[in-house]
Amino acid sequence: MRKITEGWIVFLIMVVIFIQVKAENEGSSDAKLVQEIEKQMTESRKIDLLQMKQLTKEEVLVVSGKYDQVEKVLDAFKITYTTAQIKDMENINLNKVKALLINCYHSHPTTDDKTVETFSPQAVKNIRNFVSQGGFLFASDWALLDIISRAFPKTITWNAVNTGDETVIITPNPKKQDHPFLKDVFPPGNKLNWKLDTMSTPVVITAKDKESIKILIESDDLEKKYKSKIVAVTFDYTDNNGQPTPIFTPTPTSKTNTGTTSYYYGPRRGTVLYVISHFYQRGVGLNDAEANGSMFQLIINFLIKAGRGNTEPKEKK
Repeated sequence: MRKITEGWIVFLIMVVIFIQVKAENEGSSDAKLVQEIEKQMTESRKIDLLQMKQLTKEEVLVVSGKYDQVEKVLDAFKITYTTAQIKDMENINLNKVKALLINCYHSHPTTDDKTVETFSPQAVKNIRNFVSQGGFLFASDWALLDIISRAFPKTITWNAVNTGDETVIITPNPKKQDHPFLKDVFPPGNKLNWKLDTMSTPVVITAKDKESIKILIESDDLEKKYKSKIVAVTFDYTDNNGQPTPIFTPTPTSKTNTGTTSYYYGPRRGTVLYVISHFYQRGVGLNDAEANGSMFQLIINFLIKAGRGNTEPKEKK
């Protein structure tokens, strides 16, 4: 009996040591990536970096999840934030929040487990109001059906196909390479690996105006196997009869004329960024470090834009 007990103690000690070493290695890797990214941004995007660092704890809210940990990216860059649980979203005050990040949690759209925690109708309404009033929402994987398609029903949803546990090649959408969210994301060659997890949820666009939904990152591998090429997608949203914000506001709230071009400021609008699978993870094989660092850059760009808000003029042609 004593030998069995001692054996278990040794085993548990080894497990603890393994976990600590793994965490230290990940932390060291993250620190190196952050150092490289901040060095690059200091040289070419100093104002962007400063604006991101100025975000306050009250302006960044992270909803905890079981399968994703986007807050680790914030920790690596020493960005302060507030943490909330799913149940908190029903009565939470979002007035000071600029960036809301919802991790993938344990609620798959096909689950039969009625005890699984999901966002209440009031919580979904609060999130929709937050975005329609100018807030920025990031969400990953299973949040697609429980949050995105419920809060914004005529935008994107799940295509009812589950992925396997595998790695796919991802590339930027050639038509959207200049989008602010993609700045410095892809290395030369524009190819990275992206890890899909079992039962990740591929995306289908349901908006009438397909152009209002911007596909940022795509994958031919994903499309061949799971009938959707969308890896990362974004859209602007305001309370416009359930539709995404039109490219140009029909009735401007203010107008200035510069030569022959008119610029219109529309009503407040927010932005949604969705990524399939889990954001905080590493790819497998070629481009592992680049993939991790690149996706770090994606969330940085999201936070920078959230800090500024959608206040820039829209050109009326």
